[in-house]
Amino acid sequence: MEFDSSSLGYILDFLAGFFIIQSIVLRSKRHIKAESSTLYDGNPLVYESQLKAFWDGWIGVVLLFIGLFLHLIHFEIHVYIFLISAALSVTVPYVFTFLIKRTIKKEVRHEHPHYDQVTKNMEDGKY
Repeated sequence: MEFDSSSLGYILDFLAGFFIIQSIVLRSKRHIKAESSTLYDGNPLVYESQLKAFWDGWIGVVLLFIGLFLHLIHFEIHVYIFLISAALSVTVPYVFTFLIKRTIKKEVRHEHPHYDQVTKNMEDGKY
């Protein structure tokens, strides 16, 4: 059984679309409310949110261009290579997302030392 590169391109395009719209569609109302609250010395949640949206957008753009490239070159691949490539195209972006989240948390804590207290208050429902 053979697949062409366009099939893998479709998977990457759908995954790219997910990453591009993730910061808009998949946010909870509680988090949006906490982000829009005004805090003295800036709002670390807004800063965190904007950094996450920035990196999600870049992951989506890269996946979109890889998917487009696979549509353009259009070559035949074996089913096993297709399955391995599809699995990697889904897991690798999430590994990068995990690493980026750690980097974002570190940067937000550096810019806003009271970030941990703010997130604790948000979880307790004080905002």
